[in-house]
Amino acid sequence: MAEKGYPKKTNQPEIFHYKTDYILGEGGTGIVYRGLDPKTGEVYAIKLFRANFFRNKLHKRDLEKMVKKCRKFDHPNVVKIKELLTSEEMDALVLE
Repeated sequence: MAEKGYPKKTNQPEIFHYKTDYILGEGGTGIVYRGLDPKTGEVYAIKLFRANFFRNKLHKRDLEKMVKKCRKFDHPNVVKIKELLTSEEMDALVLE
């Protein structure tokens, strides 16, 4: 069941190369958007981390390591991680 007030239109039209149209939810670590990959037409959930989420570079590095491990995991009851995108301006996790 969707949270009250979600999905709602976004004012963030793009996250990296993904086109976004709706906010699906938000919490302490970030905001989750509905994103479209214009190259493939596939729809993904994109979690955009809050600017202050990562305490330091080691914290971000640990997440990168975990994402590499988890991308290999494939089970019908677990959301699959497509990729982790990072830049100086933002960090985002793309999920199926």
